[in-house]
Amino acid sequence: LTYSMVYKDINKMLKKGYIKTVRKAAKGIAPKYKLVKVSEFYLEKSGIPKNIKEYQKKTKTEQFQGVEGCEEYQNKTKEYQKLTNSKDKDKDNNIYSSKFELLWSLYPSKTGKKTSKDKVIKLLKSEKVSFEEFKRCIERYKDYVKKQRETGFNLSYMNGSTFFNGRYEDYLDANYQEKNLDQSEQNNFDIEKELEKYKIVRPDGTVVEN
Repeated sequence: LTYSMVYKDINKMLKKGYIKTVRKAAKGIAPKYKLVKVSEFYLEKSGIPKNIKEYQKKTKTEQFQGVEGCEEYQNKTKEYQKLTNSKDKDKDNNIYSSKFELLWSLYPSKTGKKTSKDKVIKLLKSEKVSFEEFKRCIERYKDYVKKQRETGFNLSYMNGSTFFNGRYEDYLDANYQEKNLDQSEQNNFDIEKELEKYKIVRPDGTVVEN
């Protein structure tokens, strides 16, 4: 059951004269309606004609005008909806901004924050990369730089804007796993090739390891 469905039914009842508006909606206050039309029998006994629309045109009383005929009500409703949507949008932006700040605090090179923020928030909103996966990308990259430095290679961290603008993709779950797999297969191949050097083939065709 949605707001539009309820509003549609209420509007129909107002048009047909089944209910009337007792209190109009305002910010934080729901509208209030009163039952008017109970049955066709009541209409006949009360002297009100069955053609409610015609009666509306003649009387133009507030009792039968309905929401659509109230311009003030419409304007206030639109303003309230606009305000509500704006608040929801601001709330979402604050959530994504907070997530970016957490990611930025984890990344070692603090260069290009504004560019990085726009890119990361866009990716998070589109759900192309999750917050948790971004964290894993950062940790994998930091681990890679650490290992390079341990070998004596003085590798510097790339700027934050460079990393978040696309270089993070090398450390995504799928790409990182594939990279490790390829390296593992290469290592196995090299080991087997190296072992071939130490095998001795006898005249009878048997192979022994030295």
